[in-house]
Amino acid sequence: MTLDTLSKLPNWPALTQSGAATMSSLDIAEITGKNHKDVMRDIREVLSQAEIDERKFALTYKDGSNRDQPCFQLPRRECDLVVSGYSVKYRLAIIDRWHELEGKQAPAIPTHSEALRLAADAIDKANALALEVADLRPKADFHDAVTASDDVAQLATACQVLGFPFGRNTLFQRLRNRGILISGGDRHNLPKQEHIKLGRFTVKESSYVDDEKQVHVRFTTYVTQKGMDWLRKEFQPQAVSV
Repeated sequence: MTLDTLSKLPNWPALTQSGAATMSSLDIAEITGKNHKDVMRDIREVLSQAEIDERKFALTYKDGSNRDQPCFQLPRRECDLVVSGYSVKYRLAIIDRWHELEGKQAPAIPTHSEALRLAADAIDKANALALEVADLRPKADFHDAVTASDDVAQLATACQVLGFPFGRNTLFQRLRNRGILISGGDRHNLPKQEHIKLGRFTVKESSYVDDEKQVHVRFTTYVTQKGMDWLRKEFQPQAVSV
């Protein structure tokens, strides 16, 4: 079970459907200074001993990496039961928090038109957030795909990160056709200077030894994060229409 849409709205109070205040395991961890995983363990142990089904209070929340993580949302009775074994200092902090929660009036039940407006606003915010996440996703994938020290990737990696329905060779060809990469000669498939100056691409030099023990130097085209954003805008509309 996950938190419903209304509970994700800003400043939505911690209330049950009956209007009674609740306290999350995250709140308990913050108030007491305990690790959240330790609070989760305490809740599970106490509820199990009391023969109370923990699933009635189980929820999930999004952590800093936007991953679903488990938590509990406890009514006053179950919360008091859990913290009864805590120190006096922690119990007092929890009691003060309960006074704060219970001192807040339950929000007035919205009219039908207000409920529709709230739902529409929530949908608009969700859509805007989805667009923002979609826009940032290539940046996150890019940083996952390259080393932190280099912060650049080869074009094959760029195709994978951006989800292009074509591979590196096709991307090289399209960039050559548009005069972005050099075609032919010793600098074949290397970016033209103007695109290096724009910060879209960079060139790395490396060396290798052949079977005859001869040392050779080669140059490889890499795309930067700025170049990733540019490639996405230039080629993703074409990729979607294919």
